[in-house]
Amino acid sequence: MSPKPPPLALVRGIAALGVLLLGGVVAGILVATKATPPQVTPEEPVLVVEMKTVTPERTTVELLATGVAAPVRRVKLSSEVSGPIVEMARSLKMGDLVRKDEVLARIDPRDYELRLEEARASVAALEAAVDMIQTGESADREQLKLSERSLELAEAEFLRVRELREEGLSVSQSAVDTAEQAVQQQRSQVVQLQQSLKMVPSRRAETDSQLNAAQARLAQAERNLERTTLKAPFTGRVQMADVELGEVVQPGVPLFHIADDKSVEIPITVSATDLRRWIPFAENQEAQTGWFPPLEPREVTVQWSESDRDHQWTGHLDRVMDFDPSTRTATLAVRVEGEAIRGSRNGFPLTEGMFCTVRIPGKTLGEVFILPRSAVTFDNQVYRSVEGRLQTVAVDVLDRREGRVIVGSGLNVGDQIVVTRLVAPLEGARLQQAEE
Repeated sequence: MSPKPPPLALVRGIAALGVLLLGGVVAGILVATKATPPQVTPEEPVLVVEMKTVTPERTTVELLATGVAAPVRRVKLSSEVSGPIVEMARSLKMGDLVRKDEVLARIDPRDYELRLEEARASVAALEAAVDMIQTGESADREQLKLSERSLELAEAEFLRVRELREEGLSVSQSAVDTAEQAVQQQRSQVVQLQQSLKMVPSRRAETDSQLNAAQARLAQAERNLERTTLKAPFTGRVQMADVELGEVVQPGVPLFHIADDKSVEIPITVSATDLRRWIPFAENQEAQTGWFPPLEPREVTVQWSESDRDHQWTGHLDRVMDFDPSTRTATLAVRVEGEAIRGSRNGFPLTEGMFCTVRIPGKTLGEVFILPRSAVTFDNQVYRSVEGRLQTVAVDVLDRREGRVIVGSGLNVGDQIVVTRLVAPLEGARLQQAEE
């Protein structure tokens, strides 16, 4: 009996094991005979950047703000008396120029002329009454002197006649009575004159009071007659004319709006930080209570935002107009006046409604570093080159505007500062100056 052949699975396992052993031998031979590759050291990356050597300098912080020009003085001209318009100097329209004291319109003056005549007549009558009181007082005083003398004579005559009668001389009783009656008449006249003179002050006071009232009515009548003529209070521009010939006007109703374009104001807004740091306030100021001190009247440049430098004017800071706690901003008044309104030779005058940019020179700083905005990160750091390696430095930023940053401290004279904008660079990275 012949032996059984080995199972198929066993044969396959032995074959696989042989293949693995053969592969291991071949791999070992290949590793043993492989040549060793040369060692290569990787190159360190280099950041090619623009750099600036910094030195301290003096600079003036310039603030930019915008606002709309408006006249400082404008009035709503209304009638102070009522009546129909009987005359208009010319047909005024918006934008027309008027001169100071130019007649704009006239109200029918006839009723006011009659009232003026009545007031004058009343004053004249009362002035005559005052004169009569003064003349009567003088006459009464003279008459009183005569009556007192006559009384003295009458009393002496009465005493003489009575003594003769008592001595039994030929003097009748009727003569004594007549003398006594004469005394009584003179005494009565003296008393009447004294009473009349005592009443003079009260009569004079009453008449003076009536005269004062009449003079006040006269002055009112004169003013009302003057008010029938409407004149321009100053040289200016008509913003509104709302009246026609024959129209009946009433007191207090605006008829004309007039603006004075010789003095223009521009309200501008600055942040509370800029107000505190850079806006110059006047020195040696008086004590203030509850509001900002006066501003230093520093010159500013005003430019029409719709044009170039052909339309710019010189103004000055005038005052702090308002402070808004909700936005933490202050409103400043910039004023342009007089000949400065005309501006450049070829340009327009500064006019109401122009949207303007205002350049305000703020405080002057000394020994500061000025860097481009790209050189300073948002968290106030800069990158400088120290022996060709990047170093991060924290700096004190005083101001950041118009593409430049003012640094107060944190840098040294001669530092090389990276001005290329970098995003999260590695500390100590190699730096190389970019070719210009």
